[in-house]
Amino acid sequence: MTVGWLLPRPVRDALYGVVARNRLRWFGKRDVCYLPRAEERDRFIA
Repeated sequence: MTVGWLLPRPVRDALYGVVARNRLRWFGKRDVCYLPRAEERDRFIA
């Protein structure tokens, strides 16, 4: 369920900008890509 429509577009855009500017600081950067385990591989598109 999406509730983004409850916020006016300028507020959503400002919030998106804050997350975009700080995403690496908050969530970090990975050195390698995620590789699924053998039992998970059927859930991914190859």
